[in-house]
Amino acid sequence: MSDIFEIQHDSHLLVYADDIFLYNNGTNWNKTIGEMEESLNKISVWCKKWKLATSPEKSSLINFSRKRSKLLPLLKICDKPILEAKSLKILGIIFDPNITWKNHINYLRQKAFKYLNAIKALSSPKIGTRSDHLLNILNATIRSIFDYGSQLFSFSSNSNRQKLEPIYNAALRLALVIPRNTPSPPTVSTSLFADDSAALTQGVQLNYTIKAMQNYLVILENWLTDWRIAINVEKTQAIVFRKWGVIDPQTELILFKDNIHWVPVDRYVGLHIDSRLTYKKHIDYLSDKFWGRIALVISLIGRNSPLSLEIN
Repeated sequence: MSDIFEIQHDSHLLVYADDIFLYNNGTNWNKTIGEMEESLNKISVWCKKWKLATSPEKSSLINFSRKRSKLLPLLKICDKPILEAKSLKILGIIFDPNITWKNHINYLRQKAFKYLNAIKALSSPKIGTRSDHLLNILNATIRSIFDYGSQLFSFSSNSNRQKLEPIYNAALRLALVIPRNTPSPPTVSTSLFADDSAALTQGVQLNYTIKAMQNYLVILENWLTDWRIAINVEKTQAIVFRKWGVIDPQTELILFKDNIHWVPVDRYVGLHIDSRLTYKKHIDYLSDKFWGRIALVISLIGRNSPLSLEIN
């Protein structure tokens, strides 16, 4: 089947197993349709040559454009028209004409809810599945279907992408036995590693962004009080990430009536993160650590070392 790529035509061709995807782009509608029709005729001749059957009923036509237009069945294969489709599924990814990814995200929601119900059953006290096993199941099911093709639908609107977050958060709570009332507002992202935690929010206006973070800290403070969890405010730090402009927050963040100090560089999970995201501080740290290890090695294998081969 490799000689199908030897067919000379103006359209682009993708083949996976027995699926063929033919596409073209252009600003002139009649010219684009003509090139597609010519390519389909050549593919039909190639199929007859190798005695391969095509299925026009399973073939679909979709137009990716911002303009609203009703397509007529202009393209044909084996003398049968190819009907227009409102959405097209290619290798598990659902494409819509406006490329909003709304259909694909709704499909992921329905599929993830089935896995979520299974995780609910496995996490019940009667079965008693361990948390690490539940995390492995979560990563192999919900996490894997969310990751597949995420490079494409990550450009979708925030309202679409936020439809997936509650499902993943609910699965994490079940796996880690975290109460359902754990604060998780849509404007703030949180991450946990052992007893370290981080909260991140983003926005265009710095004052509004700080206000959103302060609102989250108020909710977090109430939650920590209800569950009698202590937090070390003295070790808590705040940092603003900004590629350009002046970084000078005028408002202090407050947690349990104590101010959270703003810092230019913060360390989380061994990584030094600076306000400009240049990672210069972290690279310098790695360089110093490397040469420190080299100095230890030289003291062991140098000429004056007891372990040197030159000393009998």
